[in-house]
Parts: sequence; structure tokens; C-alpha cells
Amino acid sequence: MLRFRDELRSDAKLDVPDEVKLEKKQLELAKELINKMADEFRYEQYKDEYADKVMGLVERKIQGKRIVAPRAPKAPPVKDLMDALRKSLKAA
Repeated sequence: MLRFRDELRSDAKLDVPDEVKLEKKQLELAKELINKMADEFRYEQYKDEYADKVMGLVERKIQGKRIVAPRAPKAPPVKDLMDALRKSLKAA
């Protein structure tokens, strides 16, 4: 998931060791994996849909339109975990 700068915390408080010792083979393997998985980043492929929705709501509000929050989805029924475990054990 991509994060925007204002969503990130400072790394100053992280307890990161100054130096990590790796064997040469480990480092070579890591570089090989990175090179195989790396691709050119295409920023235009990504869109901040949340910000777009918020701006859409702001525009509607500016136009004097009423903003109505969507209904919360209905919660699924709660399963009895003990009953499910008993059934699973009987089936085994």
C-alpha cells in the first residue's frame, strides 16, 4: 500500500542497528531477489481514490447539495466457535 508523506511517522524513534553484518552470499541473494522483483515505477497507474471521493463530497457541499452518509453494511451473524470446533473434531 502506498502512503503519502503526511501519513508517515519519523524513523528517528526506531531502534535500528547502525550496522548489520551479512555474509556475502546473503547479500548477493538479496540483490538478486530485488533485481528480479523490481520494475519501473509508473506513478500514473495509481490514483488516490479516497482523496477524489472527499473532493467530490466537498464540491457537492459547495454547490449546496445535501451529503448523506451511506448506511453501514449489515453485520454477518456471529458464529459459535465452540460449536464449529466440535463439528470439526467429529468430522475428523
